[in-house]
Amino acid sequence: MGQIRTLIRSEIRIMLLLMVRRNMMEFLAAGAVALPAALSAIDTDKDGLDDSVETNTGVYVSRFNTGTDPRNPDSDGDGAGDWYEVHASYTNPNSPLGKPNVPYPLPAPDASPSAADKPVKVFILAGQSNMVGYGNISPLGTPGTLETITRTEHKFPNLLDGAKWSVRNDVRYRGVVSAIKNEPLQAGQGNDPGTIGPELGFGHVMGYHFGEPVLVIKASEGGKSLGGDFLPPGSVPYPYGSDTYAGFGQSPASWPTGTNVNPVSGFYGGILFDKCFRAKANWSRLGASLPAVTNVTSVLDNFAAEYPAWAAQGFVIAGFAWFHGWNDGLSYMGHYAYRYEQNMAQFIRQIRAYYEGRYPGRIKPKAPFVIASAAFEGLNEAYYNQYPTRRAVLNAQLAVGNAGLYPEFSGNVKSFDARGYWRDLAVSPANEGYHYHRNAETYMLVGDALGRGMIDLLDAASDYAGWAAKYPGANLADPDADLDGDGLRNDEERIWGLNPTQAASRDPYVVPLSPAGTFSYTRRSRALTELNYTIWTSTDLAEWTEDSAATQTPGLPDANALETVTVTLAASPATGRLFVRVRAAE
Repeated sequence: MGQIRTLIRSEIRIMLLLMVRRNMMEFLAAGAVALPAALSAIDTDKDGLDDSVETNTGVYVSRFNTGTDPRNPDSDGDGAGDWYEVHASYTNPNSPLGKPNVPYPLPAPDASPSAADKPVKVFILAGQSNMVGYGNISPLGTPGTLETITRTEHKFPNLLDGAKWSVRNDVRYRGVVSAIKNEPLQAGQGNDPGTIGPELGFGHVMGYHFGEPVLVIKASEGGKSLGGDFLPPGSVPYPYGSDTYAGFGQSPASWPTGTNVNPVSGFYGGILFDKCFRAKANWSRLGASLPAVTNVTSVLDNFAAEYPAWAAQGFVIAGFAWFHGWNDGLSYMGHYAYRYEQNMAQFIRQIRAYYEGRYPGRIKPKAPFVIASAAFEGLNEAYYNQYPTRRAVLNAQLAVGNAGLYPEFSGNVKSFDARGYWRDLAVSPANEGYHYHRNAETYMLVGDALGRGMIDLLDAASDYAGWAAKYPGANLADPDADLDGDGLRNDEERIWGLNPTQAASRDPYVVPLSPAGTFSYTRRSRALTELNYTIWTSTDLAEWTEDSAATQTPGLPDANALETVTVTLAASPATGRLFVRVRAAE
């Protein structure tokens, strides 16, 4: 058999999309307002805004004087409807220069298949009862139900499919611990089939944004505090008043300082952190005797069996969303309220660290984390003055998303003030302030904003930055530079899983091409780069033919997110020369 040579070149096509966008956190902080009363039924353009507030001046003054055209649902023609810009994104409905990062209304879901050549995007949603979801779906005609806001007030029309609710087959909902379901995203995946939570708005935004499948895993339970039930690992006991409060893995919740500790059954600090997120073998000692539950790790550990249609694609944990805050803000919970900020920061660090250790190469570096603030009573300052523990929780949630206070979270954690999404009892289905009066519009707006915030962080995230951080002290700021002088750009070294500080590390082959037509190469985990790798062959280095039938079998990524791929060509090489190229492209 003649000489066989191999050639691998990295080829990347990059498309840069520049968008004029307004920072959501800044605009929310400046423009968030509560809606206290129902709008009248006069809505000529059916955009969700009463004609009386669409003053047609072209200048936005307030939600009662929007300046918009009552005959045009999108006065500035920027793809975001007037109601949405006024009450959801807080962007200027009269100027196309400021607009949200998704259109409104979103296109209705269709039957087109999702891309099968990229990993499934997994998003983990967590919190207490309001993440579980208590927004009422019916009855039609009752203010604030999903049926009323969609069918009568013409809001979120993408949720409707004629007389039925639309179904997103490109987004799968998986509820664990509570709101347990495993089905395509649709209305009715809240606390019971008659309710919704933030998953509905969030999932629709993610389904619109991604071409590949999305899996939304919601791990929540009502009535649970961050200071106790969700307490993250590494949290230590602390004194407050005359008592000492439990750290992670300790029981009971508190005990008189200086006395003996007698654990109670069924509780320890962080019990929900274990039950929702960690494998049973990793639970705290006090959790060893508790029954195992199906949780996030149960699903991901058995991903191929749980979702065989996606087995070949695999998954990447793309981000986290958090909606929480009632229990820690109770007036008698000062010991939790005033530690909420440090507990939230530690929660983010610990949940990332756990999944980074368990699924290396299958979670985004510093995976985006979006926080919707507690929003009880909206912008009623008298309420927050009366209940300072409520204000403490709100301030803590917003502080964690402040890059000036937490530089480590810059560009990867986003908090937003959700109080503008509060709806008063007069326009809501039930007198339950702790469940936002069961107002479906509130839950939709929170979920939608979590989705928009996630897109902002995902757009800002860079696998290159996460990869470069693994080489402290090396100047890898410029991806087009060649730090070690080996002829490969720094970014090429990333793509092929090479060491940019060692000139000898310039060949991604680990097993050369064999007479049987097999070889192996290395690459940075595809779940992180999101590149498509194809195999091409040539006999003269001039004409190249894609071997679309070649098989590529990646091994599991190692702790450095390096995976080794075994390739088998569709046909064994013929006698003579054969060149093989692996192409990495977006």
